[in-house]
Amino acid sequence: MVKQARINQLVDPNSFNPIGQVEGVFAGFGSINGNTVCVFATDGGGIGQRQGQIIAQTIQMATKAGIPIIGLWDSSGILVEEGISGLEGYGQIVQSLTQASGIVPRIMGLLGSSIGTAALIPPLVDYLVAVRGLSKTYCNTPHVTKNLTGEILDVESMANADVQEQILATAHVVTDNESLCFQTIRDLVTYLPSNHLSEAQKVDAMPRIEKFDGQDINDTEQVVRFISDQGSFMPIQYNYGKSMLIGFSRIAGQTIGIVANQSNVNDGLLEIQGVGKAVRFIRFCNAFNIPIVSLVNSQGILPGVSQELGGISKQVAKLVHAYSESTIPKITIISGKALGSSLLAMGSKWVGADLVYAWPKAEIAPANLEAMVSLLYYNQLTSDEDPAKFREEKLDTHREEFATPKGALLKGYIDQVISPEETAIAINNGLYLLQGKRVAKLNRKSSNIPL
Repeated sequence: MVKQARINQLVDPNSFNPIGQVEGVFAGFGSINGNTVCVFATDGGGIGQRQGQIIAQTIQMATKAGIPIIGLWDSSGILVEEGISGLEGYGQIVQSLTQASGIVPRIMGLLGSSIGTAALIPPLVDYLVAVRGLSKTYCNTPHVTKNLTGEILDVESMANADVQEQILATAHVVTDNESLCFQTIRDLVTYLPSNHLSEAQKVDAMPRIEKFDGQDINDTEQVVRFISDQGSFMPIQYNYGKSMLIGFSRIAGQTIGIVANQSNVNDGLLEIQGVGKAVRFIRFCNAFNIPIVSLVNSQGILPGVSQELGGISKQVAKLVHAYSESTIPKITIISGKALGSSLLAMGSKWVGADLVYAWPKAEIAPANLEAMVSLLYYNQLTSDEDPAKFREEKLDTHREEFATPKGALLKGYIDQVISPEETAIAINNGLYLLQGKRVAKLNRKSSNIPL
């Protein structure tokens, strides 16, 4: 059976124990690198009442046991011949996945089609790994779409794995084949705790790059790899919202979540897609006790009509909400520019950062220095006999305050100026300090993030 063979490829050898089986669904529990997980797999057919029941019971078992739930998903929708009972099966899956949210990690490999009602399931999980040439997701068939709208839905080009990652943002990682999909899921499990009450296991730390020699601070991925244990950075949604870099990494063997401005894409300016993925990632890390390390190098919010009409203000509001409500350890490194809204929104002390460090050449200011001088001295610049000389004088006056981290340090906006080579040690020491962090919160049912 394909579904059983897939499960056996995913879990450790001889570790799988079946706990539920019916035509089209196989479920049970096993281990991944010694970590116990619950797994279910489907074979591409429809889901009915009994199939949905087995999947839901497996998810509920994972939730009860406090272990990750992993789905290997391939479904053509509901079993039409069952009528409403087929929808009942999906209802059970949806409810159990929702109730597991924030309790145990929910991971899925999309190993085929996800059509009709089945398309509702992958977006519900925490991490979806799609496979090029296999993964396809759409709610209405090409035939229905053409009959009702006259539009052509080309499944191969409009519903494939890359579309799911780069446009729909439902896929978090895309691989070239099933084997890489399974390996990605196995790797991901090692970064995560089993549940919301536990912490990710520490691993033996790999050596780091010792010298920040010649690396470009505007290539944030280089910076992340420099401060992390060697080979430990695992990017998430790498090809969506590229001005923001997110993913899991390790420092001294401890899992951390990375949220970073990717400054070689749109100068790292905050934009709708990048901010959106960062918000979801921060909330996941907060749910599962994973410290956040923020790397700041941005001049603010990306200007443009499409950004304004697309709701960039609401997206950045979500970002400050996510940082402000999170109670995990939060450490921020300002490696380059931290100007305007990016200074506030990217893990500043004002939104709850525990420790904020800056590199010696960091620029920390409410706006670009040139723009600030133009605004502050508009009247003088328009009336002075030598406006160019006047501008340079004022730039020199404010450069010490804003173009270096000295002013921010004196005002308490940052805690210390450190060299690039000291960064990993500073983060590790900070994590040690904050390992017992506790935050007293007002009693409430839930916050209301501006979705």
